[in-house]
Amino acid sequence: MQVVQKKPHAVVAPSLLACDFGTYVYNCTHNPINRTHMYLYVGKLGAEAQRMMDSGADELHIDVMDGHFVPNISFGFADIEAVRKYVPNAFLDCHLMVTDPLAWLPTLRRIGVQNITFHIEAVDNPLDIINAIHNCGIQAGVSIKPNTIIDNIENSPAIQSCDRILIMTVEPGFGGQAFMQSMVPKIQRLRSIYPDKCIEVDGGITLGDILHTVTKAGANAIVAGSCIFRSQNSTETIQSFHTTLRQYF
Repeated sequence: MQVVQKKPHAVVAPSLLACDFGTYVYNCTHNPINRTHMYLYVGKLGAEAQRMMDSGADELHIDVMDGHFVPNISFGFADIEAVRKYVPNAFLDCHLMVTDPLAWLPTLRRIGVQNITFHIEAVDNPLDIINAIHNCGIQAGVSIKPNTIIDNIENSPAIQSCDRILIMTVEPGFGGQAFMQSMVPKIQRLRSIYPDKCIEVDGGITLGDILHTVTKAGANAIVAGSCIFRSQNSTETIQSFHTTLRQYF
């Protein structure tokens, strides 16, 4: 009997950190006085999340930074809960740029996120982390920094067991960076090994040549920030992402 391989589906995931109120939250973490006023704006953050879903987003990408694994701090539990309140049915993809992913797991489970991605560089026991996430009924992703060589991990039990691989195409923890073309062979390599797995890219992705390059290389899930939030028509922009993705997936 011929085995029919399942084709990965196309995913467009706006990164909430790029919206105006996501930037506000990010800036407030560095000023305790402003942080107390931030909660006046979480409703607007939720409204931005709803706008993205209404515009055709498949998922919402939420960056969590702890100030240790990366030097900056971003969304916390209250922010994620606010997003969930406004988009109760949205698929929430939490990207944990933290040193202790398991510390976040109980609360993220209670909030109801559907995917948790952690950095393989942050932990000594990635397979244990994946199993713990799966035991909570949540999908598990593994993120790889640009300077991480994949030769020693591409066939590891953790990579084999995860639901998605997130390839960072910029250095994690900072916005506004340019796409790193040198990451394309990494996408190609992992797609050749895992034809059915979700392979996601995050960092500097824009419409046009960059989007075509990463999707042709094998990325079926795209995280995009300012390209979507700063566009005049977010619906048309997300549709354009989908149009390119459908050429390959």
